[in-house]
Amino acid sequence: MTTIRHFRKRKGLTQAELATALGVTPSAVTMWENGDREPNIATIRKLCEVLGCTADELIAEPMDSDTLAVKEWREALDPVRKRMAELQRVKLDTDNELKAIQMALQKMLLGGNME
Repeated sequence: MTTIRHFRKRKGLTQAELATALGVTPSAVTMWENGDREPNIATIRKLCEVLGCTADELIAEPMDSDTLAVKEWREALDPVRKRMAELQRVKLDTDNELKAIQMALQKMLLGGNME
């Protein structure tokens, strides 16, 4: 399961640190990452908790590093895109309010209504 390696590195953990967190030996982690063995279902649950991923993500077919990098960038940029869209909506609202104020001021000035 090379995806274990991916998620472990993403968390910044060494094999020894992951092994300690799971209560297994570092060689077990090495075997999982190399595809020599697979963790049992209880260990997969623990892996997901420690690595911050779902079981589906953990047991998915490995992706090449370019595909993983693109996926990570998309996930990282998603909140930024949402915030930008929100700010665009606020800007549009503000622009519309400013136009309404400008029109009202022009009417007041042109109409002689300077209260």
